[in-house]
Amino acid sequence: MTTRILSSLIAFLLLSLPASAQLRQILYTTVPGDSILTISFDLQDSFSVHTWENSAVFVESEIVLATCQEGIFNHVVKEGRYALTSTVKAPGLTLAQAIPKRAGLTSQKGPCDEIIHHRVYIPSDFTKESARQWSRNESLNKSTINGH
Repeated sequence: MTTRILSSLIAFLLLSLPASAQLRQILYTTVPGDSILTISFDLQDSFSVHTWENSAVFVESEIVLATCQEGIFNHVVKEGRYALTSTVKAPGLTLAQAIPKRAGLTSQKGPCDEIIHHRVYIPSDFTKESARQWSRNESLNKSTINGH
C-alpha cells in the first residue's frame, strides 16, 4: 500500500513540473530558376544542397529554438530574422540571409539556443563547382536564356 501511494505521489510531482519544449518552424522560399546558369550561396547558417526534377530553386529553412519563449520566437520570425534574399543578375542567382550577422537572442532565462538549417533544392541539371557555387552547362539551358 505504501509503495502505491509513493508511486502516485512521484507521478503527480513529475506531471506538475513545467515542460520545456523546443520551438520549431519551417519557412519556405521559392525562386524561378529557368534563366539561371549559376547559383551562389552567401549563407552563414548551416545549409545543404539537393537536386530535384523542377525548374525552380526551393529553400526549406528549419529554425529550432531550444531555450526561448514562444513570444520572442514568433516576434523574430515575423520581423524577418530568418528571411532569405535572392538576387538575380542574369545569368546568376545569389541566395543570402536578409540579416547577414544576427545578434544572439536572449530571454529572461538567458541566451536562446538557435539551430538553423536551410535545405536548398535546385534543378537537377546543375553541377557542384564548390560548396558555395553550383552551375549548369549553358547549352542545356539556351532555350530559356534571354527568351531564345
